Parts: sequence; C-alpha cells; structure tokens
Amino acid sequence: MITYLYWALVFALALLALFTLGLKLKQWKLSIIFFASVIIIGSLAYFFHFQQVFVKHWGGVMTLSIPD
Repeated sequence: MITYLYWALVFALALLALFTLGLKLKQWKLSIIFFASVIIIGSLAYFFHFQQVFVKHWGGVMTLSIPD
C-alpha cells in the first residue's frame, strides 16, 4: 500500500512538472527533461533506498522452510 502512495507521488510530481513548465511557461523541451529526471530519480531512489525502508517498517511476514 505504501508503495502505491510513493509511486502516485512520484508520477504526480512528474506530471506537475510536465504541465507546469510545458503549458504555462511554454518550455516543452525543459519540461520533458525534468519529467524524465523526476521519473528516473524516483525509480533509483525506490530501488536503492525506499524499497528496503518500506519492507522494514511496513512490510509483511515471510517464512522460510529449509530442508533437513
């Protein structure tokens, strides 16, 4: 559940940047670069930091069965 909220926030920030810079300031090249940067930084932050934090603090239960 927390992961869905994280990705919703990342995409909302990316879309906000895209439409704010693109529609209001008419700088489409800069807005596409900023959109891609937010998505890439958000993805890297999730896979290298937040995924472990989310599992530690709000994760489920995992059982391991080791054969004799």
